[in-house]
Amino acid sequence: MKKYKALFLWKVNTVLKDHISKELKKNNVKLIFPKEKDEDLFLKLAPAIDIVIGWQPSSAFIKKAKKLKLIINPGAGIQHLTDKFDLLKSKGILLVNGHGNAYFTAQHIVAMLLSVCNRIINSSSSLTNDPTKNLSFSYLSLF
Repeated sequence: MKKYKALFLWKVNTVLKDHISKELKKNNVKLIFPKEKDEDLFLKLAPAIDIVIGWQPSSAFIKKAKKLKLIINPGAGIQHLTDKFDLLKSKGILLVNGHGNAYFTAQHIVAMLLSVCNRIINSSSSLTNDPTKNLSFSYLSLF
């Protein structure tokens, strides 16, 4: 049975590395965790890599990775990879948007919306500039 080689494009913290290694121990995947982000190392490894996990594989890496079939983007969004779509399509490489931080991104957006609706920044600025000022802001409700 073929053993796939998966390269991570960043220095993976120990907790995540241990978790991924444990979960994939019985699968036919050899995980490659670099000590740091190093494009020269990535280019050296490229010809033997089947899977990439990371945010921004370079075009040079993609061109050199002859066996590459899958790129997993662990973030929320792939707009930073749109310039590589044609290259990926021409090589038959599948791009997966893993939404790894989708919950945290959504939570942050909701917090920003609440801040805007309740004019928290305006209120804070007014109090900081003149704490004795009587605030008379109107507030919005989402519900």
